[in-house]
Amino acid sequence: SSSAASDVYKRQLVSVTRVLNLDLQWSVTTTVSRVAPEYGAINLTIPLIDGESVTSAGFKVRERQVLVDMAAGAHSVSWRSDLEKVSALNLVAHENENLFEVWQLIPSLRWNIKYQGIKPIKEKGAQLTWFPIANDQLQIIAKKPQPLEGESITLDAVHLTYTPGSRQAKANLLLNLRASKGGDYPLNLPADITLESILLNGQSIIYALSLIHI
Repeated sequence: SSSAASDVYKRQLVSVTRVLNLDLQWSVTTTVSRVAPEYGAINLTIPLIDGESVTSAGFKVRERQVLVDMAAGAHSVSWRSDLEKVSALNLVAHENENLFEVWQLIPSLRWNIKYQGIKPIKEKGAQLTWFPIANDQLQIIAKKPQPLEGESITLDAVHLTYTPGSRQAKANLLLNLRASKGGDYPLNLPADITLESILLNGQSIIYALSLIHI
């Protein structure tokens, strides 16, 4: 009927894309994009996810809902939020005829990530994308990688260039090494030498002279 068609035309419909970035700091960027009507103001409330705190200026939050006022000519609106670091992050697609959601996860090597619930639709490298329907649930489980026992430093190569002289000799020692954790690594040298310089990745590090044991 014409009345039903008019109701469909007036219905507000948006997509809500939540991009979860789990790195040193956890955050989520939420983008609300216009689907219908093609033109006209849109006024909706978008629920926050558990542990989300909006940090972008200019957004009102009431009872864990973001008040979205999209102007007639606007196509989308976005905000950024901090996320509480938890062992299990729960997402729920709320039943709402005015919106549908997209969830994207950008993981980091800082965390071992597993998930339970609905399966991702898209996988692009480590990035996962879900297209939930009403009442779908997803649990993202994040654990810090545990260090393996063993040596924390590996020598890949050692090059010593020795140039003899009539009064003194010169030596240049080049070390290529990899370390699994940052820190200072003392180096023992012979007692009868004079250390002229020390470079790290081509840059002089004078402070490191105190770490050289002669």
